[in-house]
Amino acid sequence: MTIQQIKELAERKPFKPFVITLDSGRKIEVNRDTEFLFPKNRPDTIYVFASDGQGWIFEAEAVSALNDYGGGA
Repeated sequence: MTIQQIKELAERKPFKPFVITLDSGRKIEVNRDTEFLFPKNRPDTIYVFASDGQGWIFEAEAVSALNDYGGGA
């Protein structure tokens, strides 16, 4: 996946929750309160911060799927 694909989902209007699936199998549920950081000095790195305090840092190439979330996040 690309950074641009993730940005498009995070910024779409109206917002719809989605899930980032990493190659490791980890699933990150993204809702309205999820914060993203796309550092300019590391253009392939994504920082994701959930409202419950959890955080993840990963490279765009580690994303195996992006899917709409049907769980009401």
